[in-house]
Amino acid sequence: MIAGRFQVNPIVIDGTSFATILASDIHDNPGVALTIRSASPRIAHNVFMRNGTSERIHRSFIIDEGADPHFTGNIFEDLRRDALGDPSGGGPERFGGDNWFADLQDVRAPSAMVPRPQRGR
Repeated sequence: MIAGRFQVNPIVIDGTSFATILASDIHDNPGVALTIRSASPRIAHNVFMRNGTSERIHRSFIIDEGADPHFTGNIFEDLRRDALGDPSGGGPERFGGDNWFADLQDVRAPSAMVPRPQRGR
């Protein structure tokens, strides 16, 4: 099991690995954040943010055809459109409906929309 805050080389899960990545912040990796090769890991309740930002990297995640990862309760922030791979290969749908895909610019409310605290008399 992997848990914690990571800004490291990509996590690679390979072969017959029984891996769980749980409650981690995986962020600011210019390359691929996670590679899954013919394994069935559980990836739950993590935050993936600003990974795969290098111009030489095409995706934030590499999931081989034989892999069967189980993504639940994760947050994916600041991903490029092609970060999850080829849309014909499943794209975001492959990650399941139990995950949240956010863009920080859309999440922040403009200052005019933030309610001001009310003062009592």
